[in-house]
Amino acid sequence: MRPTWKLVLFVVLLTAGSAPGVARADRDAEQFVGGLLHQASAVLRDGTGGEAARSARLHQLVMQNLDARQTALFALGPYRRNLDPRVVEDYVAAFTDYITALYEARLRTFRSFDFKIVASMDKGPADTTVVTQASPPPEFRGRAPVYIWLRLSRAGGVYKITDVQIAGMWVSLYQREEFARQLSANNADLRALTSYLAYQAAQIKAGHAQV
Repeated sequence: MRPTWKLVLFVVLLTAGSAPGVARADRDAEQFVGGLLHQASAVLRDGTGGEAARSARLHQLVMQNLDARQTALFALGPYRRNLDPRVVEDYVAAFTDYITALYEARLRTFRSFDFKIVASMDKGPADTTVVTQASPPPEFRGRAPVYIWLRLSRAGGVYKITDVQIAGMWVSLYQREEFARQLSANNADLRALTSYLAYQAAQIKAGHAQV
């Protein structure tokens, strides 16, 4: 018999919790994520003001709570070394536009889902992961819930999202591998990657890209 997602999740969290000093609950982080998902759901389900106004509110919410710069620099991996700072800043701007468009599109796919906090793992003052469960609407109750893991940093008492895992894949790790392929194919030309990100962001916003 194949193990269920709930059983797998329970075993993972139990194993993490059994190692002293490695993982513990962070209630403040859980409250932050719970409040953020509540706000996102409220924006997505708000029928007033039209789609343009709803998209603008969702974009502002994502931008305020995302550390896109940290994720962008992590995704460069070893290619970050010895780069022109101006080229890096152009890349960070393009990455920010791309990643916010990606997360906004993914949030829209969960418009009708109900979220709840499952657990949190605190590995230090700047590294907390909160696990959430997204349950499908009544008409899709036969479908299994989706577990979404949000990795957070905290600076100055403010939480920021640095990474998201859906269906077992961390976004930043996937991007790091994809960007390494892009840079390798273009002789480590960061400008080429920046152009690629601008194109991908435009495709996502137009609804032409799979997210």
